[in-house]
Amino acid sequence: MNLRQGGKMKRLKIGIIAHTHWDREWYFTSSKSMLYSLHDFDEIIEQLEQDDKFKCFMFDGQTSIIEDYISMRPEMKDRIKKLAKENRIILGPWYTQPDTLVISGESLVRNLLYGTRSAMELGNCMEVGYLPDSFGMSEQMPQIYRGFGFKYAAFRRGISDGLVKNGEFYWGSPNGDEVFTHNIYAYGSFGYPPERPEKLKEYIMQAVDKLSEKYNTGIILLFNGEDQKPIRKDLPKIIDTAEKILPDMDFEIVPLEKGISEIERQGMDFERYQGEFTFGQYSRTHKSIFSTRADLKIMNNRIESHIQNIAEPISSLSYMLGFKYEEKVFEKIWKLMLDNSAHDSIGMCNSDETNRYVEHRFIEAKNLSTSLTELKMREISTKIPVKDNFQFQVYNLLPYERGGILKTRLFLPSDEVEIYDGQGNAYDTRIIDIKDVTDTLLKKSIREIGVDNDENACWQREVKKIYDAEILVYIEKMQPFGYKTLYIREKEKTYGKHSGSDFAKGNFIENEYFSIFVHDDGTIDVHDKKRNKDYKDAIYFEDDGDEGDSYDYSEP
Repeated sequence: MNLRQGGKMKRLKIGIIAHTHWDREWYFTSSKSMLYSLHDFDEIIEQLEQDDKFKCFMFDGQTSIIEDYISMRPEMKDRIKKLAKENRIILGPWYTQPDTLVISGESLVRNLLYGTRSAMELGNCMEVGYLPDSFGMSEQMPQIYRGFGFKYAAFRRGISDGLVKNGEFYWGSPNGDEVFTHNIYAYGSFGYPPERPEKLKEYIMQAVDKLSEKYNTGIILLFNGEDQKPIRKDLPKIIDTAEKILPDMDFEIVPLEKGISEIERQGMDFERYQGEFTFGQYSRTHKSIFSTRADLKIMNNRIESHIQNIAEPISSLSYMLGFKYEEKVFEKIWKLMLDNSAHDSIGMCNSDETNRYVEHRFIEAKNLSTSLTELKMREISTKIPVKDNFQFQVYNLLPYERGGILKTRLFLPSDEVEIYDGQGNAYDTRIIDIKDVTDTLLKKSIREIGVDNDENACWQREVKKIYDAEILVYIEKMQPFGYKTLYIREKEKTYGKHSGSDFAKGNFIENEYFSIFVHDDGTIDVHDKKRNKDYKDAIYFEDDGDEGDSYDYSEP
């Protein structure tokens, strides 16, 4: 078959992308997926080693499944390395196949960081932003890809004729970065080719007739693979048959990166588009997954925020003071989070059993992140001169000045205290809850004197009482990315327990822009001070049914 391009007839080339789309978990658990990978990945490696005509095979653009495999088949690692260096096994660039809209941008960056690093350690890394099944594309993806040096992207879901007309185009981010992009019509577009010549010819021509209008460069990429699909061992034989029955076409098993590169070099005037892809014209984007298992999505958001905005900055401050930066601990934390950021996992469109796996990873990541933060804050405190036995540090880990109300738990020397800084400035405080722990904590601490080789600790003579308190402290201003040491002294009894500013009254909060009131039934009213406008029931929760599935909401 010949196509007309620029007034000339051009021979059609069919590039076959041999691959598997390997969901690490979904309606099945990651344990089951890993066990099945042992059988299927053994077959892939052995087939590539035995058949030079089977030029290459792509492992779904993610390295986590290879890590799982090697953990059970360590003897196969060198064989994988050899095939990867020969560009027969195509690895990376992702660690897992993520959703691009639910997780944070930093999670996407770390996903590529660990994925590319792992792939290169095994011999080679594909430099294509390959996302065949993620439920829509963020407009920041070209910028992220270019940050890793990638020139190409390939994805399936979210495309619409109203955005781009053709299957290949330049896709841009708001900062101006662009990648040449192939829209995957279906990652199983050549998934089940029949062996009989007449049926194979019909199968191929149906695909070409369907795709030739949108993919009109003279090269069409067809994908031989599907969900958890094993290698099609006779694919080279099928291609030989195709070349005989369709002699006016060229067929070749190619790496995806090579196929997209050849398409770009065809010299056509490709479209350009800047923005996200969230439409369902050709494949569903399952927008309802944004609220599926909201409890787990909230866990994801909070843990991501803790890692990025607390744990890593605190560890950097500790490192600046001479302590070890626990890179391997953070790698463990991030990989737990990245396992959960895979498109099905973070969509929570899974079996209940699989979602329990997801929840367990969140719990482990949270415990590691918070425990490491606590350790690093203790390390930092050892570098600060002791002026007060009850002194503590407050951190602003953001890159700009900030202030506000700090809610925390502190050990206090009295049930009525004053908190002040190194310049003597007193801070408004309010004790919410307090209990005397002298008989338990103080006596236990005295017994442990000498454990840290400090047998002459002065605090044992100075501290008479210890209270465990939940307290509010108003801090007006703190410098960017730093900490402030605050001190505690006993307050005169005549001052009263709850002096200082009122931090909040009942269910009402406000700032210079808004006043917000929460009613007893949970509805929220908002007053916009700038516009002098009231919004009654601006936010409310509705208890309703759902006749949909784990992907899509359907009103009862």
